[in-house]
Amino acid sequence: MKRLILACFVLASCPAWAHQHDVLSQQPINIVVGYAPGGSTDTVARIIGKALSDNLNHAVIVTNKPGASGTIAASEVARAKPGSNMFLMFTTPMLLAKYVYKDVRVDIKQDLAPISMIYDLPNVLTVNHDRNPEIKNLQDLVDYAHKQPHGVTFGSGGSGSIGQLSVEDLKTKLGFKAEHIPYKGGAPAVMDLLGGQIDMVNADMIAVLPHIRSGKLHAVAIGSVRRLDALPDTPTVAEQGVPGFTALAWGALLGPKTTPTPVVELLNKSIAEVLNDENVRQQLLNAGAIVAPGGPAETTKRLSEDDERWGGVAKATGISPN
Repeated sequence: MKRLILACFVLASCPAWAHQHDVLSQQPINIVVGYAPGGSTDTVARIIGKALSDNLNHAVIVTNKPGASGTIAASEVARAKPGSNMFLMFTTPMLLAKYVYKDVRVDIKQDLAPISMIYDLPNVLTVNHDRNPEIKNLQDLVDYAHKQPHGVTFGSGGSGSIGQLSVEDLKTKLGFKAEHIPYKGGAPAVMDLLGGQIDMVNADMIAVLPHIRSGKLHAVAIGSVRRLDALPDTPTVAEQGVPGFTALAWGALLGPKTTPTPVVELLNKSIAEVLNDENVRQQLLNAGAIVAPGGPAETTKRLSEDDERWGGVAKATGISPN
């Protein structure tokens, strides 16, 4: 009896891996990223993957399948066989791809199972400090755009990205002209901003933060709800005359629609535990991502809210599938 009581105590006090072998197959957990290595989604996936591996005592690999705003990766995960342990590191452009591309073969809300929200990734309107030292804030940017014959050019992580859609929304609200230059990710857009090929970038914080810290770029406005510790001197868009405005990409772990409930519960619990770890939180923050946990219900709700909001912006500003 004493041995039985001791065994129960040890099992109850163990982390999630104590019972994961009854839930997951023996294959490694494969987190599929829809973008190239080194980008924001890939960076977060590798931080979370390492933490999950330690928490579950189960091998985790990260696989990159870039293309079509991440929907190639999403489609592969949606078709994954039961027991494959294949999951998607979702980010917002995957949801919005249907407003940009005609032949999107996956419906994020219908074909995938929500597991856990992980992070928020605010977009930052950024200019080249040396090229445009007069642009200090959002009104300066609008004034500068009015002085240019054809407005300004801005880069983003791609067509249909939050970087594009949020500027299209701001153009309508603030009445200035800006031509979108799409890139395959925020990093190449930033490189062209540094080189003077474009006037500004609206990209996630991971892409721009190192260059803001170095002084090469200046952050004009941030799309978060409130100012962030990483950029304490950068006011939000809402603070600068656009009440209630936010521009946040976000990330979550999704699985195939057939993902068994025990697997969803195990992974959601494990992610909640690793996101509560101060070391993991700091790693994400240093990369520019903000911890934003939430379970399947919260993930489903946010997918619907973003689809409605940004889909409405795409339609109102004339963005259509091509």
